[in-house]
Amino acid sequence: LVVCFLFSAPHLAMKFAAFALLASSNAGRTVNVAEYGAVGDGSHDDTKTIQAMFDNAQDGDKLTFPQSAYLFGPVIFQKLNKVTIDFGNAHFEMKKDSDSWEGCSKKQCVPWIRGQHSQGITIKGGTFEGNHDYWQKLPNKKKTHNPRPYMMQFSNMDTFTASGMTLKNSPHTHFKVAGGSDVTIHDMTL
Repeated sequence: LVVCFLFSAPHLAMKFAAFALLASSNAGRTVNVAEYGAVGDGSHDDTKTIQAMFDNAQDGDKLTFPQSAYLFGPVIFQKLNKVTIDFGNAHFEMKKDSDSWEGCSKKQCVPWIRGQHSQGITIKGGTFEGNHDYWQKLPNKKKTHNPRPYMMQFSNMDTFTASGMTLKNSPHTHFKVAGGSDVTIHDMTL
């Protein structure tokens, strides 16, 4: 979309150009996880593709997931600004793999989905299966503080909204928020 105005006063043209540039820089893109190679068949490991989408997100983006079944391990998004993550009607399943899960061999498994140091973030939709039975049966060989991962953990999130999500069978804690301000959580099913 290109809009063209003719101004007789140069100072008005400069103000409008600055406004137009600012508006277009906050518009963002709509990005589909399939663009990063996600298979979404429920058995292929989509961890790397989901992480790549989070790593390449830009301010103002809308990240989307087509209705499918995604199997993945721990992912993180951080330092994002005004991004929407729309999980839609997709189904997400936590990998059953404690041997390669970051932190499980040490003191604490990292959460499945983490967000930190971000502002203006909205996450919504999706059904998330945490495979509690698998994680509960694992022996705590090293007597770690937390041998099972949280399902979702968000820290230092300002103007953060989470809604319309279904979280099932978490290995430890379903949804944790620590730090931040202006946090809204609604229409969640645990």
